Amino acid sequence: MAQKLTRERWLLVFAGMWVFDYALALGLLQFLTLPEWARSLIALLPLPTFVLFLAVYLWALRGMDELQRRMHLEALAVAFPLSIIALMTLGLFDRVAPETTTALSVRNLWLALPCAYAIGLLLAWRRYR
Repeated sequence: MAQKLTRERWLLVFAGMWVFDYALALGLLQFLTLPEWARSLIALLPLPTFVLFLAVYLWALRGMDELQRRMHLEALAVAFPLSIIALMTLGLFDRVAPETTTALSVRNLWLALPCAYAIGLLLAWRRYR
């Protein structure tokens, strides 16, 4: 008998699809030599699955009880200022040495933003559980 997918499981499915599409686009851009128009299309590959992930996230959020919603709100309240700190610092370092390319670039910074959200969610979870 098939088990019904909960909102949280649907969220994981679409998150996995988005991460897969991102990794695929990254790999294609890194290993294939294509014209700029084709590279631009590949760069847009993860966008539709991220939009679907966002829609499923909002759907899952609407199905949560008030405490769960509050925890996610607090996670965003932590993640947003952490994101500003990261972007501000990166921008200032870019002014120090604009020609250097490091692991701390806009290209890689987005990876820190979900981590900031996870930190906020962990803090909220510890507070309310």
